[in-house]
Amino acid sequence: MATRFAVQPRVSRLASSFKLKGDTSTDHQWFSGLQALAAGAHIYLNFMSLTKHPASRNDSNRKNYYHSAATRYLIFDQLKRAQEQPATQQLVPTRDISMAWTADLLRPTEYSLLSEEHEVWFNHQQHRLLQSGALFKHNTGRERRWATTSSLKGAAAGLVIGAAFGGPVFSALGAVCGSLHRQKGVNASDETQLGSAMKSFDHNQSGVVTKQERKTAMDAWLADYKATSAIWESATSSQYRVPFCELPPNISNADDVEKIEKIDALTDAMISQESFNSRILALGPQVVNEVYIERAVNRYCSFLELARLNPGKLLVPTLDIDLIWHVHMLTPHDYREDCHEIMGRLLSHDTGHRKDMLAVAFEETQRAWEDTFDEEMVQKMPWPQQQSMKKDTNRYYAGCGSCGFGDRAFHDNLGHHEVEGEMIREASVDIDGDGEATEPTCWADDSTDQKNGDDGCNWDFFDGNGESSSDCASCGGD
Repeated sequence: MATRFAVQPRVSRLASSFKLKGDTSTDHQWFSGLQALAAGAHIYLNFMSLTKHPASRNDSNRKNYYHSAATRYLIFDQLKRAQEQPATQQLVPTRDISMAWTADLLRPTEYSLLSEEHEVWFNHQQHRLLQSGALFKHNTGRERRWATTSSLKGAAAGLVIGAAFGGPVFSALGAVCGSLHRQKGVNASDETQLGSAMKSFDHNQSGVVTKQERKTAMDAWLADYKATSAIWESATSSQYRVPFCELPPNISNADDVEKIEKIDALTDAMISQESFNSRILALGPQVVNEVYIERAVNRYCSFLELARLNPGKLLVPTLDIDLIWHVHMLTPHDYREDCHEIMGRLLSHDTGHRKDMLAVAFEETQRAWEDTFDEEMVQKMPWPQQQSMKKDTNRYYAGCGSCGFGDRAFHDNLGHHEVEGEMIREASVDIDGDGEATEPTCWADDSTDQKNGDDGCNWDFFDGNGESSSDCASCGGD
């Protein structure tokens, strides 16, 4: 992945999190910052999908949920900061605490860093992504097996052995036999963005995370989860792991004005975040695919260049740029270092501006973008699927999505929802020419917890009949 602009964040800690677990080398050059941001986007998308259900609550219950999550997060953060550094015990956040943690990280000018925190948020969400069997069902299929490194080595060996017995026929037969050694599991090839996100769990570097590799990684993470629960319950005398669809116990932790203000701020931030999350999730993985993400990473680099050239100016990102901006902020040490290296300051992500200010700023951002890069910021371009169908090639969609800030009313006034609705419709067209809409891909949902979650759930990808198996409650995990 390459960008035509000089500004490229290194994101070195996030890149290192995609190395094989236990690899302590300091060489991050094998995995570029652009690749790390793209892989991180898949982890973040999975996280958004796994934390979408509170948005379906009514306003009062939803605010209570977020308020409780923010309160629990402050206690979790306090326990984390009380550990000796470097920490020997990995504290694992529940999903509701992860939501509040995310909201805190997306306020980089207010977030208080731990000296050894590094890529901790991503580490936990990597494990939740690994836990998501339904997501990987689409990527691996029941019978499909990834052509792995070991497969290719086997084919090469077979080719040599076949040749030794004489002639091209034996060579071809040897290659076929050699390639039969394939493993079934989660794609961990760095040829795809999702595979890059899983590469650190592929201990034998075969190109897939096998069932046993997956179980080994999840067993260790779940042991930390269990230990965290014991630490929490000892400190608070309250239940830690609560099914995600239930309201967590309300713990009084607001013993001073500063904590009360932070809880309220995080509650408001989570409510505000719903608009962004719902729009990304509505677009779905057929729109927000690898091409979309790669382009978004490149455009985010351009956005950083624009910020460097316009200090003090309120710049409003498009939806795709804001997605990658979030990914960058979720690795806070990287974000601070990269911002200071690129522009000499920490770039604020303040979404609380008035609608009239946002509207003006978005127009000014688009003009500055066009003046700097000699192209429109919100471009219209052919939808690639239409090109492959060789029909309707004059129908267009706003390739970059729309402004990433503001509430629903703000976007309604600018017509952004109509644009995004058209993107979704275009992504659902008949690609194969068989008269049927293409089967949608999926991100993780609660069913993945049922199949692969905590406390006794079945670790198999599929049962003996080749069907997904489940033995957990319908509510999902914690």
